[in-house]
Amino acid sequence: MIDQNELDWKILCVQKDSKIWDLKDFEESNPGRLEAIKIWFETIKTYDGKARNVIESNRRVYSVDETLEIISENSHSYQKLRQGKIKNPGLWLGK
Repeated sequence: MIDQNELDWKILCVQKDSKIWDLKDFEESNPGRLEAIKIWFETIKTYDGKARNVIESNRRVYSVDETLEIISENSHSYQKLRQGKIKNPGLWLGK
């Protein structure tokens, strides 16, 4: 299991006027594309000789509402880190 602090979230977006509102809509209008995106994220670094990436949660894609919650949680954590309320010597913050 990967430490939550080591997760590297990826967010996929579509144009607002695309009429795609959820994963079901995306899959219907782009058959097989989501699986291709997952494979790309898993293998992209292998071309540089690095290990294959692991997609956590059994390759699950989160809903819009879950994604917004993840963004909010990460934003709050980042703000606390910037304010010095969280100490993590492994993280670099540029000024």
